[in-house]
Amino acid sequence: MGNVPIQSIREGEIVGEHAVHEEGWEEEIELIHRAKSRAPFAAGALLAAEWVVKARPGLYSMQDVLGLKD
Repeated sequence: MGNVPIQSIREGEIVGEHAVHEEGWEEEIELIHRAKSRAPFAAGALLAAEWVVKARPGLYSMQDVLGLKD
């Protein structure tokens, strides 16, 4: 597997659009998330803030914050 290209574009009224593309020789798959407001991002930031004030000092990842780590 080679380099994975990443692109970030901010345009006018678009609050948040994220897409993942995987392209093969004769086909392509695309997964898109479109946010209609900033509320989901704010809610996530508040949940992360609530988690971090209760955490002991240390090095953590978003997997820890989201409870995804084994």
